[in-house]
Order: sequence, then structure tokens, then C-alpha cells
Amino acid sequence: MKRFITIFPLLVLLAMAACTGNSTFERQLAVADNLMRHNYDSAYTLLKNMDSMAQHMPERLRMKHMLLRANAQNKAWEFFTSDSTGKTLTKYYDRKGTPNERMLAHYIKGCAYRDMGDEPMALQCFNEAAAAADTADTQCDFYQLSIIHSQMAEIFQNRALPDEGLEAYGMAERYAWRCNDTLRVLNIWSNKSYCLISKDRIGEALQLKEKTAQWYRRLGDKESEAHLLGQCIKWLARLGELEKAKKYMDIYETHSGDFFPNRMVKPGNEGYYNTKGTYYLELGKLDSALYFFRKLRDERLTVEGQYNAAWGLSQTFRKMGISDSMAKYAFWGDVLNDTVYSEKRAKNLQLGQAMYNYANHQKVAQRKELEAKEAQLSRRNWIIGALSATFLLTLLALWLRGQVRHKQQKLQEASKEKERLRTEMEEKEQTIKWLKEQVEEKKIIINSLNETINQNAVDQQLNNQMQQTIGLLQKQVEEYERKINLHLMARKLNELQQNENIARVIKRGEERIGRPAAEEWKTIYALVEEFCPKFTEFKNNISITEYQICVLLKLGCKLSDIGYLTGLDSNNLSVMRLRLLNKIFNTKEGGATMFDKRIREL
Repeated sequence: MKRFITIFPLLVLLAMAACTGNSTFERQLAVADNLMRHNYDSAYTLLKNMDSMAQHMPERLRMKHMLLRANAQNKAWEFFTSDSTGKTLTKYYDRKGTPNERMLAHYIKGCAYRDMGDEPMALQCFNEAAAAADTADTQCDFYQLSIIHSQMAEIFQNRALPDEGLEAYGMAERYAWRCNDTLRVLNIWSNKSYCLISKDRIGEALQLKEKTAQWYRRLGDKESEAHLLGQCIKWLARLGELEKAKKYMDIYETHSGDFFPNRMVKPGNEGYYNTKGTYYLELGKLDSALYFFRKLRDERLTVEGQYNAAWGLSQTFRKMGISDSMAKYAFWGDVLNDTVYSEKRAKNLQLGQAMYNYANHQKVAQRKELEAKEAQLSRRNWIIGALSATFLLTLLALWLRGQVRHKQQKLQEASKEKERLRTEMEEKEQTIKWLKEQVEEKKIIINSLNETINQNAVDQQLNNQMQQTIGLLQKQVEEYERKINLHLMARKLNELQQNENIARVIKRGEERIGRPAAEEWKTIYALVEEFCPKFTEFKNNISITEYQICVLLKLGCKLSDIGYLTGLDSNNLSVMRLRLLNKIFNTKEGGATMFDKRIREL
């Protein structure tokens, strides 16, 4: 007993010391966590200094330290070489963590696979990270959720999947606004513009880059503004806006920090030679263009960089009238382009399952948010129902005022939509012009190669290579001509939709204000048949209602509007479209959706 009395105070002191140590460690973790977003270098240094102490901490604190340390390591661009940390974190936090902790753990695991070059696994982990988030909770880390979707978007962007990239960037932007992080939004806009360029939406991309640059200018960040404007130079030059391109070039070279005082590019920025070469090519200063494209070629950058050099040199030699050199670099460019395409196609096949999981996650996330909103709305309705008659009258007055504002907003939206369509049509005209130029250029190259082959000026091996190149070029010509026809058809369809008679019928469907009379239908038939003569080939083989469905689909009407205008419910409309697929196209493969696609492309 005496011995116990002697030892007991010592045990108490040890326990108190342990508790004190744990509290100190936990406070240090809290400090590191607070530093993480804006001063991650200091957070990383603090956490590394805590490594030895962490070994003696309880599991909860050890894992928290590992989680924050891995996050800081990632922010500091210190690459992961193994997935072991990510696996340990996800195994622990899937059992014991909060939604925010589970989200961060899976994100870190995804970053490890990203650094190791395994993009399908990285995308899968990012999906799991986003799925772990509880967006209905006010404590949800929307900043981290925005970063996760940005990471997914970058994978899609790198793999030439712009549609998926735009969707992911849209989610990233949405969550960035949720946490009021303007700088994150600007970063997202900057990256999102490259997806728009990949979809040939050059005008939208330039507008977004310029808008982002304006924000940076207002924030006093001249360097970021300069970088954004620098990204516009090449595309402005190709669009013929050489004066603006020169203005942005001066800003970029003066304020970006990418150049020495003599305006020579610093190491790591050699890709700017492509921008400079393109500007001088469009300006007509061919010697200067040749100089910069050769510098780009000699840098031996990525395959894509070498392709840009080959393209620039072939275009410059074409304008100089040096056909041999033009054909040489055009052949080289096509080989490089085929290599890039093959590599991206192979990698995109690997992303298939992860992309499916991403799409599924998007649906789940949207459903959860909708359910949360519906629950909130239900509570709000209950409160409203308990209010007095006076409050209801006040609410009615506010509602009426809201309706007026809504109508005004509708008018503004209609005006914006009209302007958007105008801009879109201008962009399509530019695209058609560019595609026609490309067709002519490819045909010149094909003729040059054929002349060389016919003159027996090369050996058999080079002859075979040239034959392969001709085949590739002819396929490109066919593809460009197909795109030209699609753009021309889209332009004609837009003109048709603006027709007074057509617009009136479309409006009737959208606003549910009555079905067309027989004479109106005849007018519409005539206009559509003039636009697409193929409609007359099957007109007499189907019923009047079936023909109306075809006509309205061709005009771009929604299925719900078509159902109203023809008096069909959704089930009957679906059955009739499937029947029409067999009648007109002699197949049932693809179902009603395939019929819609084929009739619109007819």
C-alpha cells in the first residue's frame, strides 16, 4: 500500500505530461491547417518538424498529421512516388473520418496516382473524393471540392476530351463561388478557355481570357494579366486582328516576367517562339516567321511543340513558294500529328471506366443537392403556411413585383441570346473560311507530292512514305469538307429558324399557345423541303403526323414541344419515332434517340 502511495503521484504527473504534449501537438496541427491555403510552405515546414513527435502520438493525431503533411507536400509540388500514404489515409478515414477528411484522403491518393502517371486510377480516386463530400452540410469544404473537380478537368483537357473538361470546370467554378474564392474562379476560367479552343470556339475562348485578364488588372496583378493576354496573341493573329495581337505582345513581353531585359525568352518559355512565328506569318514578314519557327524546331520540345514547328515551317514555305520544303515539313507535321492522336486515343480508352464513374457521380451529387434544396423548401413552406393573412398579402405583393422583374429578365436574356447567336454565326463564318483554306493547302501539298512521285525523283521507300502521306492528307481533306458542309447546314438551319412562319410555330410549342392550322403546316413543309429536298423522298410513305414529327425535329424543336404541337403524349411519340427509324432508315438499331440524330443530320 505504501509503495502504491509512493508511485501514484508519479503516474499522475506522467499522465498530465502526456495530456499536455497531446494538446500542444494538436494546437500545432491546427496552426498548420490554418496556414495550408495561403502559406503552404510554412505549413509544410512546421509539419515536417513535427515528424518525430508524431510517432509518439495517439492514432487519431498521427493520422491527422499524416493527412495534413501529405496535403502540404502536394501543394508544395513535391511529387509522390508511391500510393502507400494515400492507401493508409483512405483506409483509416473511410472508417473514422468526417466527410471533409474522407474527401481529402481520397484526393491525396488520386494525386499520388497522378504523379505516378496512372491517370485512370487518379480520376477514379478524384471521383471517390468528390463522392465523399456532403454538399448539403454548411461545413462542407467547397474549396477542396473545387480543386478536385479542377484536377479531373485537367485530365480530360490533357486527353483531348473538351466536353468532359468543360463540365468538370463548370463544377469547379460552381464550388469556387460557393466559398467566395475569386482567385480560384480566375484560375478556372484561364484553364477552361483551352477546352473552348479544342472545340473550335475560339471567339468564346478569347473573350473568357480577356475577361480573366481584366479581373487580374483590377486586382493589381499585372503579371497574371500579361500571361492571359499572351495566350491570346496566336489566335488573334490567325483571326487577322494583328493590331490587338501586337498590343498584347508588348504587354506580355514587358510584364509577364518570362523574358530577359532584351526581350529574349527565359528558359522554360521557348514555346513562345510558336506564338511569335505565327504573328509574323500572318503579318507577312516571312523571314521573321521562318526564324522563330526554326528556333522552335531546334528546341526539340514535346511532340506537340515539334508539330507546331512543322506546321509553321510548312505554312511559311508555302507563302514563300518553296514547294519542296513545304512538302517536307507538311509530311513531318502529319507524322507528328498522327503520333499525338494515336497516343491520346490509347490513353482515352483507358479512361473509359473512370469517365463513366465521373458521370455517375455527377448525377448522384446533383440528386443530393436537389434533395437538400427540396427539404429546405419544405421547411420554408411550413413556415409560410403558419404566417398571418397580412404576411401572405405582403408576400403576394413581393411575388407580383418578382414576376415583373422576371419578365424584364426574360427580355434581357432574349436580347443576350440574339447577340450570342450573332457572335456564333460570325465564328462559324471564320471557321468555314479557315477550313476552306486548309482544304486548299492540303490539296496543294497532295499535288506537289504527286508531281514528285510521277517524276520518279525519290527512292521506293520515300515513295511509299509519300503515298501514305497523300492518303492521310486526303482523309483530312474529306474530314474538313465534311465539317464545312455541317457548318453550312447549321447556318442554313439558323436562317430557316429565323423565318417568320417557322419562328411563330416554334414559339407556339414553347409557350403552349395553340397548334398550327393546316395552311401553316403547308407553309412549314414547303420551307423545310426547300432546305432539305431529301424529305420529299419519304413524305408520301408515312402518315401526316409522322411527317410533322420529322419536320419539327429537323427544325430543332424539343421533344416536349413536338408532343404538344402534334397532340401526342411521350409514350406515343417515342413509339412513332422508333417506327419511323425502321420506315425511313430501314433499321431499329439505336432506338428513338438514334432516329432524332439521323433525321437532324439528314
